[in-house]
Amino acid sequence: LFNYMQPVDEHHPATIEAIENKAIDIKPVTGGAEIEFANGDTVRTDRILLATGNQQPATLPGVEKLAEHPGYCPNPWSNWCERLPASGEIVVLGTGLSMIDVFLTLEERKWEGRLVCISRNGKLPQSHFRGIDYPEFLPEEPQKVGLDGLKKLLEKHCQQLLRLGANPGIVVDRLRPHTQRIWQNFSIEEKQRFLNEFAAQWNVIRHRIAQPIHQRITEAITDGRVRVDRGRIEALAAVGDRISVTVRNDAGESKIESNLVINCTGPQSAFAGTEVPLFKSLLQRGLVRPDEMNMGIDVGPDFSVTNSDGKRSDLIYAIGPLMRGTLWETTAVPELRGQAKRVAEILASDEIAADRDLRMSEKEAHVVEYYI
Repeated sequence: LFNYMQPVDEHHPATIEAIENKAIDIKPVTGGAEIEFANGDTVRTDRILLATGNQQPATLPGVEKLAEHPGYCPNPWSNWCERLPASGEIVVLGTGLSMIDVFLTLEERKWEGRLVCISRNGKLPQSHFRGIDYPEFLPEEPQKVGLDGLKKLLEKHCQQLLRLGANPGIVVDRLRPHTQRIWQNFSIEEKQRFLNEFAAQWNVIRHRIAQPIHQRITEAITDGRVRVDRGRIEALAAVGDRISVTVRNDAGESKIESNLVINCTGPQSAFAGTEVPLFKSLLQRGLVRPDEMNMGIDVGPDFSVTNSDGKRSDLIYAIGPLMRGTLWETTAVPELRGQAKRVAEILASDEIAADRDLRMSEKEAHVVEYYI
């Protein structure tokens, strides 16, 4: 990163300054804004780009009483290794990519214990695979088929790929260049139905892991070093120096106790209920508003945020996961790279291209899944 922060040459007009601090508020002032940091410092700016990535995991039932408990880790990116028990069981809430990161960290430390992973679907990320060219899949305008039409299309071609001996995940990869437009053409009801019925399976197929890593965790499950349970987290509670996790599934309710519980349930999805101080301040000031799905910030075609009055901001812009409710597919490198380029051009030129939506990919390149 710091290599790219250097100017192209000494005559280049742009310079970059990195400030290591935590922004907690933005106050509009004449000619721009003032950013307030957690330590009381401030900085003046003409315009602001929110590129904050994902929020921390959502709050779970009972955690308000565990704020100071050493056995509960609400954020998998904190330094939970300092609390690592010598052996026994560690409970991970969630079975997605963050859980995989926890598993790999424990493997590197040669931790001698068992990892118990719990999620509603009990499914792990799938493995990357060698794809094939499959041009038969998409109609000319896939964004117009609607959710039911897309479901039928996926089912048909998944079955056909299985008959060919190919991985049906290819259809998800073939959708990649079109996903943002498909999502935008869904009605609110279709978007909500997708989130309720299909999003979990989509994420399992879409956000895959390298084959060697998939093999390592599969072997750990076979050896009994990792256990995957399906169920809903009903409550967390302190039991002395341990944490009790109440889980409910088809078999009923059960409890698991552990010296360490790590929340890997994924980013907070309800933006209006955010616990991030900066976002809370922006909402209170009316400088931003949630998108129609309440999954992020309402962002216009030129990346400018929409304020509480429904007006375009000429001060604050946003990219990345903050646009998840607007684009759905907005967290991976190809999308982020394109967004960063286009918003930089907007901020540098001060021009707005009113004739097209700059949030989405400019080109719908043909996609063949790669092999890692």
